[in-house]
Amino acid sequence: MNPEILEEYTRIEKLRLRSHGSSIWKFEQISTVTHDSKSFPLWKITCGSDESDASTLILVGGVHGLERIGSQLCISLLEKYFELSQWDVVLQNQLKQLRIVFIPMVNPIGIYRHTRSNGAGVDLMRNAPIVSTEKKTAFLIGGHQISKHLPWYMGEQPMQPEAQFLVDTVEMEVSRSRAVISLDIHSGFGLRDQIWFPWAFSKKPFFRLDLMQVLTDMFESLYPHHIYKIEPQSKVYCTHGDLWDYLLHDRVKSSRFLPLTLELGSWLWVKKNPVQIFNLNGLFNPIKQHRMKRIFRRHQLLIDFLTRFLVFMETDDFKKMDLNAYHQKGLGTWYNGNN
Repeated sequence: MNPEILEEYTRIEKLRLRSHGSSIWKFEQISTVTHDSKSFPLWKITCGSDESDASTLILVGGVHGLERIGSQLCISLLEKYFELSQWDVVLQNQLKQLRIVFIPMVNPIGIYRHTRSNGAGVDLMRNAPIVSTEKKTAFLIGGHQISKHLPWYMGEQPMQPEAQFLVDTVEMEVSRSRAVISLDIHSGFGLRDQIWFPWAFSKKPFFRLDLMQVLTDMFESLYPHHIYKIEPQSKVYCTHGDLWDYLLHDRVKSSRFLPLTLELGSWLWVKKNPVQIFNLNGLFNPIKQHRMKRIFRRHQLLIDFLTRFLVFMETDDFKKMDLNAYHQKGLGTWYNGNN
C-alpha cells in the first residue's frame, strides 16, 4: 500500500479539496517524514477564528501507529465539524471566537507499518527530554534506552521529527492563544475509557488542579452518567519522556494550557471479541465495524463540551470563581488531600 492512499490521507484530501475558498478552514502540510523512499505528510488543519489570540482546542491522533483508532476518531471529528461549519449557525458563531486545530496523524509511518513506534523504532510519547522524578517507573513501559527493538524505546536526542512537529505546533498555538485545551487520543489500556491529565513524570499534584476540578465538576453536572474515569496519569503509571509533560513543564509553563489524554479502553473490545487477541491490531483497535461507529459517536459530547468550556473560560462568571477552593477540592479528589 502506498502512503498516499492510506485511508486517513484520502479522507483528509477530500476535505481539503472541498475547503477551497473557505474563510474558516486552513489545511497545512507542515512537513514530511520518509520511510523506505516513501514520503508521509504531517498535517495541521485549522478551523475557526482568525483572531490571533482566540482560545484553541487541539485534537491529536496517531502518536502511536498501532493505535490507529486515535487517528480515525480525530478525522471523524474533523469531518463532523467540517460538515457542521457549512450550515450550522450556532457553530459558525462559536468559531468566531474559537479555533479548533486537528493534528490527526502524528506518526503516519507507524500507522503504515502497523507499529507503535515511528520508522526509527522510537516511541514518540517517550521521546521528550524530561525524566521522571519518581524512584521507580514501570519496567520498559515507563520508557527505556535498552534497544529500539523493544517497545517504549525513548530514542536519543534531539527529538524525532514527528515529536518535534507536535511540540512546535502546540507551542505556537499556546503562545498566541488566550487559552488552550488539547486532547490526545490513544487506546490500549483498561476496560473503561479514561481521561488523564498531567503529570506522567511525577506523582506530585498537577499545578492546574483548580482548572481541572472546575472542568470535571461542570462535565459531571452536565453528564452525570458519563463513561469516563478522570484522573492524573501518575495514578496509573509514571513515565519518562512524555511530550505533554515536556511542553507544559519545560517549554511553555502556561497556566492557560491544559493538556488531556483520552485513553480508549481497548481491553473491553478484546473481552467482547476474544479472537482479537490473536491480532496485534486487535489489541489496540476495535475490529467490528459497529464498534468503530459507536466510538465515533460516543465521544462527540466530550469534544463539544470542551469547545464550550473554552468559551466559558473567557466569561466574567469564570473569572469570579474561587479557584483556590477548587484546587483544594482537587487535592481531595485525586491526591487524598495531600499537597
